[in-house]
Amino acid sequence: MDYIVGMPRQTTNFLLSLGFGFCIGVLYDVVRTIRLIFGGGKRTVLIFDILYSAFAGLVTFIFSLVITNGMVMAYVVFGEMLGFYILHYVRRVCGAIFRARYKSR
Repeated sequence: MDYIVGMPRQTTNFLLSLGFGFCIGVLYDVVRTIRLIFGGGKRTVLIFDILYSAFAGLVTFIFSLVITNGMVMAYVVFGEMLGFYILHYVRRVCGAIFRARYKSR
């Protein structure tokens, strides 16, 4: 077992985690849409957020096991968080552009 991961493998792992974080963000948008459909207030939000967090944590754990052989690497965790953030930032910017463009009509 190699304890020192080479730079090409680190780059690959980082890019994979970036994409995985993006996918987790898409999953959050799906859960949020389902939550809006069900309505129900604070209790529904709490239940859906707990279920999402448990599922995302499990999937992240499995991703880490497969990609880094179970070693927790800071750049993988950072890549996943960055992918999640990029999705929501791009969605927010695109939404603002869309609103500004069609609000003036």
